[in-house]
Amino acid sequence: VLVTLTVLARQSTRDDPDVRARPEPACPTPSSLPPALAPAKVRVNVYNATDRRGLAAKVAAQLERRGFDVRRVDNDPLRRTVTGAAEVRHSDEGAAAARTVAAQVGPVVAVPDGRPGGSVDLVVGTGFTALVAPAEAAAVLSPSPSPTPAGC
Repeated sequence: VLVTLTVLARQSTRDDPDVRARPEPACPTPSSLPPALAPAKVRVNVYNATDRRGLAAKVAAQLERRGFDVRRVDNDPLRRTVTGAAEVRHSDEGAAAARTVAAQVGPVVAVPDGRPGGSVDLVVGTGFTALVAPAEAAAVLSPSPSPTPAGC
């Protein structure tokens, strides 16, 4: 009986290299965001999806002052209900432009569509209060280093 107890004690010793677990590090898969574009390279239409008169024109003027190439300013041609701050509609080709526009607004709903080209529609909704400060938008668009866990 004494021999059996000795063997069991040896198997449960934490310092035994044969007993310790050696987990493999789980390395995160990097996700790539589309690069930010200079505002002058972004063609944006600004649409109003609210009942606040002149909202699209006000937002369009602010975007122009920030250097964006504003094309159309009107009521939302799709007549959708946008309850959040805004929707950003774009094609796959316009993903980088959409990211640049979205950074000016804050939390938005991205709506990829099948349009040709890289233009973006910024559709201002009832939750919109103001564009974010230019410095805040620039910070969102700046690449930030992702920490890499040890062993990756």
